[in-house]
Amino acid sequence: LDNLRQKPVILVAPKDLNQIYLSFAFPVPGTGAPDEAGLEVLARLLGGDATSYLYRKYKYDLRFVDEISASVTTMQGAGILFFSAVLKPEKLPEFWSAICADLAGLSAANFTEEDIARAKLNIEDGLFREKETLAGLASKEGYFYFLDGGPEGEERFLQGVRATSAADLQKLINKYVQKDTLTA
Repeated sequence: LDNLRQKPVILVAPKDLNQIYLSFAFPVPGTGAPDEAGLEVLARLLGGDATSYLYRKYKYDLRFVDEISASVTTMQGAGILFFSAVLKPEKLPEFWSAICADLAGLSAANFTEEDIARAKLNIEDGLFREKETLAGLASKEGYFYFLDGGPEGEERFLQGVRATSAADLQKLINKYVQKDTLTA
């Protein structure tokens, strides 16, 4: 993360489509980093499901998007806090202005204690559901064993998720949701 760009990068691939498929991301640290679990909680709160902050605001309240989501993707050495949205072309200028302003002013105060507890529970539930099949079990066990410090990796991750507080979320927002590192 030391060599991050100092300006946002926006790439446009024009197509004649009925909808816009917009993706944007902020760089975050990779697998096993101390902030990984907290970033998962933040992503879940922002756009992890239909109860999330961005989904409620931009799909239901403002009706700018058909879909919006947020997730964290980590690899060894690097990761991204990734957002995607599907919307009508005529909604793009208003949506883009609103989402940029929203992320620039994002605060952990946007999330209630109930929101945070639900996000943590959903992350934990998702991990357990993924292990209901043999392929899912092998994938999760392999991920944590090889990429996150051995067999204790999953328990460390879950402890990090459970320990994430509103104050931790604010620190993560301040650290990683920075306009100068945005790629869209």
